[in-house]
Amino acid sequence: DSVASRGLGDVYKRQVTETVTAMGASDKTPLVNNCGSVGLERPASLTLNCSDQNDFLQDIVWDTWSEQLAQGTATRTTVNPNREIEDVQVVLGNPDIVDGVLVFKTITVDGTSINPEGAR
Repeated sequence: DSVASRGLGDVYKRQVTETVTAMGASDKTPLVNNCGSVGLERPASLTLNCSDQNDFLQDIVWDTWSEQLAQGTATRTTVNPNREIEDVQVVLGNPDIVDGVLVFKTITVDGTSINPEGAR
């Protein structure tokens, strides 16, 4: 019936989409998603707490941006308490395909893993 065939078509379309080479940066390296912003390439800032927006990296200088990881330095700014820490190390890693786009899935700051979406 048409419902069954439509369901199979959706499954087939999803398999084909996942098989096709994922979109990435212009040089085929991963992008990064951050707090609702998607497909960022070498961003100058990243939010480390999506819910409160009170912890973020700014003035990021990327020393490396490769197929496996991105590494650089930044200034970490927190709102409560108010402080700035210069020259923190930031690493993006664990590249994977999300919604057909190759993105880095992890953020590490000075050796500590950060989950901006789950930060409280």
